[in-house]
Amino acid sequence: MITKNTVVELPESNLKVRVICRHMKMLRLHIKPDGTIMLSVPYFTPEAYIRSFLISKLDWVVRTRKKYAQTMSNPEILPAGSAAGYAGFSSAVPGTGESKTKFEKRWKEAALSNYTETINRFYPVVKQHTQLIPSIKIRTMKSLWGSCNRKTGVITLNSQLFRAPQHCIDYVVLHELSHYLYKNHDHVFYTFIAEHMPDWKERQKYLNRTIALV
Repeated sequence: MITKNTVVELPESNLKVRVICRHMKMLRLHIKPDGTIMLSVPYFTPEAYIRSFLISKLDWVVRTRKKYAQTMSNPEILPAGSAAGYAGFSSAVPGTGESKTKFEKRWKEAALSNYTETINRFYPVVKQHTQLIPSIKIRTMKSLWGSCNRKTGVITLNSQLFRAPQHCIDYVVLHELSHYLYKNHDHVFYTFIAEHMPDWKERQKYLNRTIALV
């Protein structure tokens, strides 16, 4: 019986699966864009049943992980439509003869210009509902595209987001601005986003499947 979070190894495929116990009735299998395999299970699910379930889904797991591996872009390569590409960058790393320090300064300045313009476009959506005035910070983050401090109004955006197409940057900015009004990722939060960006799910999916966080 599984009573706590664990990792199950499948010798048949050399795959490791993160098993998470939850108060739920059915098993739920999920593959993250980085290839991590997640399986949510009800408490006290027999390990033998979990293994049998995973083996029955093995072909799907392999196909899905392969698809992600093919669609996730090399961190050095800018995907089609990249905002950085339109700003004159040919790669996400320094070119021949350019120092890393100089490249990163040039990248962050261009990214800040883009993010500032994007926030200025979307701020009117929330302005009438809040007294917060946005200020922007740029950081390199390994697990987040952006974050919002509801007390100070500071929106922090990942420097790697600049590699994405503009429509994805627009989504992240609207997402973070919406936190001025709604703290949690609940139904009301996403309903508000959908009112102003009906295709936000497609933008989010494209971003997470196309741009690798490193």
